[in-house]
Amino acid sequence: MSSQIRDMLRTIRLNINEQRRTTQILRGELEAALRTCDDSIRLEPANALHYMHRGVVRQRNGDAAGARADYDRALELDRRCTNAYVNRGLLLATQGQYADALADYNQAIYLDPRNATAYNNRALVSRVLGNMTAALADYNQAIQLEPHSPVAYSNRANLYFLTGQYDRAEADYRRAQMLDPRYMSTVDHVTAIRTTLGPQAGQTSDTGNLVTELP
Repeated sequence: MSSQIRDMLRTIRLNINEQRRTTQILRGELEAALRTCDDSIRLEPANALHYMHRGVVRQRNGDAAGARADYDRALELDRRCTNAYVNRGLLLATQGQYADALADYNQAIYLDPRNATAYNNRALVSRVLGNMTAALADYNQAIQLEPHSPVAYSNRANLYFLTGQYDRAEADYRRAQMLDPRYMSTVDHVTAIRTTLGPQAGQTSDTGNLVTELP
């Protein structure tokens, strides 16, 4: 078999693996998705994206150490692999390593200033660290980049809610609910709180536990 034919067959197999992995993840078939990623890595061991994809599967499957190793390997192969920074940042944030997560999101945004996910996730870290101004700026940017995504609206609403800006929180929750009906219960919570507090609404921020952050 000629090298040209081998290369063509490998490309076909990689394309099939790409589609198969996506379907397996959507179905929750993570072990099967992991095997698909392993096969792609065997076919192209120097391709950073294959390691990044396997890292995502491992992270979803609860293997934090394996995911971290794959993200690190992806970035060893390609220092400009933006999604590896974004996903490693998410992993670090879930482990409470906020400074390192922030550094990864900063690098992702430096490489891709139009990456809405990086802005949204960096805002989450900034909010945890108490930098509400930076968080709000990043949520605004995420919404500007992806105005039809409910996640950034919901997360910005969480920020408004935590800082007692209930009118703005309710407006953002309603916008998120228009884009995705799953947010309806959150709108009802905010409305009930504003009704209960009356004129005091907006003067306290000690109600953040009522809001669930969506990743």
